[in-house]
Amino acid sequence: MVLVPGWGVIPSGYQDFYQSVRGKAEFFYIETREKGSSRIRGRRPDLSPGRGAHDIGAALDALGLSGKRDFVLTGVCWGSTLILEGLREGVIDAPTILVADPMHTLWFPKWLLRYVAPLAPSFLLGALRWLIVAARDLELFGALGGVRQEVFVLNGTNDKVHDQSHYPRIAHEIPRGRFLYMPTDESNRERCIGAAALEFARVAAAQGVPRSLAEFEKKMR
Repeated sequence: MVLVPGWGVIPSGYQDFYQSVRGKAEFFYIETREKGSSRIRGRRPDLSPGRGAHDIGAALDALGLSGKRDFVLTGVCWGSTLILEGLREGVIDAPTILVADPMHTLWFPKWLLRYVAPLAPSFLLGALRWLIVAARDLELFGALGGVRQEVFVLNGTNDKVHDQSHYPRIAHEIPRGRFLYMPTDESNRERCIGAAALEFARVAAAQGVPRSLAEFEKKMR
């Protein structure tokens, strides 16, 4: 199992996820460039979604997973977005792909992304400034029709960042997209995602949705 976490969340931020999978599946965590612990250097680091997607693909290659082993690639929030971008660009592949609460675009007003963030001094936003600039034109809605892989889109909570109306649409736009709705309290969000990922890890990719999760799948077509 491989986890690509949400925007800016460091490893210690997913303890509930770990509790769901610890000791039950081989587990890898991929650090993405926007994290505060990132060692990417330079005044203008490349924090574009495309670069992040290529990084994930390179990490899977380095782990010896690409095209060889049956594993589950799981994303959360921004991590899910990077996975979808990588699928769209053809630089990521995995036998089972589970994306929880993917952001179709950056969660900021467009006027802020386009006019304010590029002019803000570096000491105010740091590396976040370059991420906002690099990803300001990202929009997955209308851009997922070329994704060839089967993708499971997962959602269970709703808040100002995670709009539940977005996830069925994302699943529907992916030709082989499938949508799982597992309603839970926000306090259980990561634990729920971890539990779902573990269920996928317990079955072969060819099975699709595990029987234990079948009741949560919502028909898209």
